[in-house]
Amino acid sequence: SLKEFERIYKILGVKIDEAYGESFYEDKMQDVISEVRVKGLSKRSEGAEIVELHGMPPAILVKSDGTTTYYTRDLATIKFRIEKWNPDLIIYEVGSEQKLHFQQVFETARILYWLNGTELVHVAHGLIRFASGKISTRKGQTIKLEQVLREAVHRAQKIIEKSKTSLPLSGQANRSLSAKEKEEVSKAVGIGAVKYFDLMHHPESDIIFDWEKMFVMEGNSAPYLQYTVARTQSVLAKSKRVKEQESKRYNNLAIEQFSNYNNEELLLLRSFIHFPEIIEAAATNYSPNLLCNYLFDLAKRFNAFYNAHRILEDDLVNQVNQDNQGKKNSINSVNRLTQLTKQTFRVALTSATGQILKTGLNILGIDTPPKM
Repeated sequence: SLKEFERIYKILGVKIDEAYGESFYEDKMQDVISEVRVKGLSKRSEGAEIVELHGMPPAILVKSDGTTTYYTRDLATIKFRIEKWNPDLIIYEVGSEQKLHFQQVFETARILYWLNGTELVHVAHGLIRFASGKISTRKGQTIKLEQVLREAVHRAQKIIEKSKTSLPLSGQANRSLSAKEKEEVSKAVGIGAVKYFDLMHHPESDIIFDWEKMFVMEGNSAPYLQYTVARTQSVLAKSKRVKEQESKRYNNLAIEQFSNYNNEELLLLRSFIHFPEIIEAAATNYSPNLLCNYLFDLAKRFNAFYNAHRILEDDLVNQVNQDNQGKKNSINSVNRLTQLTKQTFRVALTSATGQILKTGLNILGIDTPPKM
């Protein structure tokens, strides 16, 4: 099983540093049971050995037939992890139906005085369902993750092929991709779509599995965000070609000189300042969906800005330089200089948007191809 998990983790770009199976803890549970007994925390009840806990039902330490339970095994796991790593925080990402179990385990670890500052957190997540109902292995209503990933990459390939002529977002230059690039981009977009579809939901909410929502190109999806990143990179690539014409004087124009912001520019600026606090809120609340919501809103604002305003004027720098060489001080030359400052500012907005989107998606474990 561990080898199979590793294979899937590799597809997802996930690396597990150390992994221990259930059998690893078999010889560690007796020490836990002995410590619980020595500290007088267990008692007999109907042939079983239990631990009574304040404000919740008792937990079974040893069953009446002498076998251990998940409660015992999870206690052994906590003890091992604290002794080996002395962590500040241990997060359990397990279904919400196990809330009581982890409350019992965490409380027992506390009254055994094991924690020494280590915080234990259970992030309770909901279920992934089909629109027709709950996924059930007994009823044969299942779908394996590897199947999902393969289908996602296949669907992404179709998007990449279609993007040459008819994606709803347009405006990229030099978009032709080699066969290898298409393969890499399809993998990044397909796997990114699956990851994002999971992470965009609140951890405790149930998820209705929906291929169309996963790949929607003008809505809250990884492909939409990835395409927006690619759009920013296209603009920046063009801006570099424009900058090659610029004199030193105009290349160093301060963005602060331009202060006549339009509504779309202001909305972007206001989004930028919230990025650090969104990261903190997502981490503090163990809710990556907060970051997803922010990135989607930022992408929408950038695309509204992109569609409403021209960012680059290819011959603008030459016109300003000609004005300067001719020592013109006309209204037109002043206007062109103002336009150049505006262009510099808008390129900076584009760069900041791309950087924030790339950083945010990277935090979510999602790649951002430079072209799509």
